[in-house]
Amino acid sequence: MNFIRLKTLVSSHLHTILLLLGMMFIVAAVQILTNIGYTLLTSGIFIIIIALLIERGVAK
Repeated sequence: MNFIRLKTLVSSHLHTILLLLGMMFIVAAVQILTNIGYTLLTSGIFIIIIALLIERGVAK
């Protein structure tokens, strides 16, 4: 029974999970290729993007 609820939750929020995973991979790649300053900048930009997406989703 719990597996069906988990499957429903994951399938309804699949785009959000993929977005967060993609952002985590991009931040990790920036950290590997550059220094910590650019990593923090990238993380900040992604947090702003997520906040805007949440704002847009709440407004509708």
